[in-house]
Amino acid sequence: MDELVIAFLIVLCESLWNEAKRRLAEPWPYSHGEVTDVRVDGSAPWVVYVTYWYTVKGVYYSGCYRESFLKERDASEFGESWKGRKVIVHYRCDDPEKSMLWR
Repeated sequence: MDELVIAFLIVLCESLWNEAKRRLAEPWPYSHGEVTDVRVDGSAPWVVYVTYWYTVKGVYYSGCYRESFLKERDASEFGESWKGRKVIVHYRCDDPEKSMLWR
């Protein structure tokens, strides 16, 4: 039971952190890109890593978005939904390497 509570807290904190980053990135300029890789790791919490590329003024950049889940099935479905997708990526105009995958 303690492991499940810890996993729940990790998922909750990461979800709140991702939402805070999304709100900060909302006013940033954006570019179009594509998901290049999706990986699911772990056990509760299951972690999905979504790797993507995007361009800014002709220069290619890459980033990685991470989200955690309590159930393997939810993580797998989330990961599958991103495979090969065209995406919108918000980036900092003063540092284009800093980015946020838009969901």
